Amino acid sequence: MREFGLTASPEAYSLCEVSVTQEGVIKQRRLPDQLSKLADRIQLSARYYLKSNMETEALCSDVEAQEMQRESVVPLLSLSSMEIANQLSARNYLLFSGIEPTDYITDLFKLHPQEPPSNLRNFEDLVNQETFWVATEIVQETNLAKRVKIIKHFIKIALHC
Repeated sequence: MREFGLTASPEAYSLCEVSVTQEGVIKQRRLPDQLSKLADRIQLSARYYLKSNMETEALCSDVEAQEMQRESVVPLLSLSSMEIANQLSARNYLLFSGIEPTDYITDLFKLHPQEPPSNLRNFEDLVNQETFWVATEIVQETNLAKRVKIIKHFIKIALHC
C-alpha cells in the first residue's frame, strides 16, 4: 500500500489476478490476503492489480484481454535451445537430487509397496511429462517444414542437456 501511495486501510484493497484462457475468456479473481510466493505463481497470460474492494467494475478491457492473450503465446522456436535446456535441467535436478539410493532398491524389489518412493515417482512423472510435451509439440505442427524445425530444435535442446 505504501509503494502505491495509498493511505486507506489495507482491508480496503485486494490484490487481483486477471487472466485470459486460450478461448479468450477473461477470468478475474481476488488473491488470498496471506498469499506467499507470488513470484512462483505469476502466469504469462495474467496481470495483477491492486483493486479497491468497493469497486465492481472489470479491471481489464476486451482490448487489453486480447493483448494479454497474444503476449501469452510464445512460439517454441523463438526460445533459445540453451535456455530451455538449462531450465529443464534445473527443474529435473531439483527432483533428482532428492532421490535416495535406497529408493531405487525399494522400488525395484517392491519392499514397501504401500509407500512408493515419492521423489522417484515425481521424477518419473516429470520425465514422462517432458516426453509427452516433446511429442505433442512435434505432432501438433501441421506444416512439414515447421515440424522439421521443431524436431531440430528439440535435438539441439537434448544436446545442451
